[in-house]
Amino acid sequence: MAARPGKKKQETEAAATEQPKKSRKERKAEKQREQDDSGRRMRARVISIRDGVEDFESVRVVHVDSSRYTLMLMPDYTPSIGEVEGTVRIVTDERVETYERVKGFFMLRDNEFQLLVKEEYAVPAEAAQEPEGGELEFIDLEGQT
Repeated sequence: MAARPGKKKQETEAAATEQPKKSRKERKAEKQREQDDSGRRMRARVISIRDGVEDFESVRVVHVDSSRYTLMLMPDYTPSIGEVEGTVRIVTDERVETYERVKGFFMLRDNEFQLLVKEEYAVPAEAAQEPEGGELEFIDLEGQT
C-alpha cells in the first residue's frame, strides 16, 4: 500500500502550526498562574437558634478570629474542628459576611465549612453599640430548659 500524497502534505502543515515547545520554567510559571485562581471554592453553612440555617456558595476563604487563635481556612485545606469565641468572616465571590462576638463550634470537612453558633450577643453585628448600662445582653442556651 502506498501512502497518499495529500496526507503527507497535511502532516507537514500541522507540524508548522504547532506551538514551539516551552521550557520547563515557562511551563511551571504557567501552571502557577492557573493554580492562583483555579476556580476552587467551598461551601459554608451557619446554624444558629436565632437565624436558622444560612448557606453560602462559592466561598473563597473563611477567617476565624478566636480568643486563642486566628485561622484562615481555604478550599482543600486540611480538615479542622474547633471552638470559636470571637469573629468569623466568610468571604464569597459576591460579598463578605461577618459574624462578630460569636461563641460556638466550627468544622471544615470536604470543602464544607460549618459553624454552629452556641450563643451570641442579642445585638446584631451591624448595630453593635454598647448600651447605657455598660454590659451587653447575650443569649445563653445552656441556662435555658
